[in-house]
Amino acid sequence: MWIFNKTLHADEQKTPYEVISVKKPSLHFLCVFGAKSYIHHHLFKKDMTPRGIECYHMGVAPDSKGWLFWVPSKNSIVKSASTKINESTFYQKRNILTIQALNIFDDSMIKEIDSQDRMISSLNSSFKISDIIPTTYKEAFESYDVDKRKTAINDELSSMNRKKVFTVVNLKEALKTVPWESILSSKWVFVKKEKPE
Repeated sequence: MWIFNKTLHADEQKTPYEVISVKKPSLHFLCVFGAKSYIHHHLFKKDMTPRGIECYHMGVAPDSKGWLFWVPSKNSIVKSASTKINESTFYQKRNILTIQALNIFDDSMIKEIDSQDRMISSLNSSFKISDIIPTTYKEAFESYDVDKRKTAINDELSSMNRKKVFTVVNLKEALKTVPWESILSSKWVFVKKEKPE
């Protein structure tokens, strides 16, 4: 936002800062991100103490004059206006590893995997999931495990009645007195659970 207010806009060919303060903004303090810098000490305990801390430029301080710096020795961000910034050197991580590409698979393995994938997809397309999971009430009660389905439906209905989830009404009679939006329809989903909870 700070830089946005100091750059030209199409409206008046002036920056917002220039419109408000009637003077051109100064951009001398903008620096390259990551440039090597030294924050100066103002209080010296001894004459031989270092007069600066090595750090790297992170940006402009949002609430005061100065910049934000990352100090690697302390692994912290510091704000300072008294600094020397060298824009020709940057932070470089010292432990750079070279990575060599390894060829783990040969082409024959890839071709074999592709042929297996094609075989599996052709088997999946010939075997329909809809043959296992019934989509209608009639299909569910014509399947081989009809007793388990009846038990599951009765358990679910009795649980809903105990918890007073719904009231069964005659649809034609209810539509005369109750708005359509408040009447819920239901649909059974017949999915087989191997280990019901």
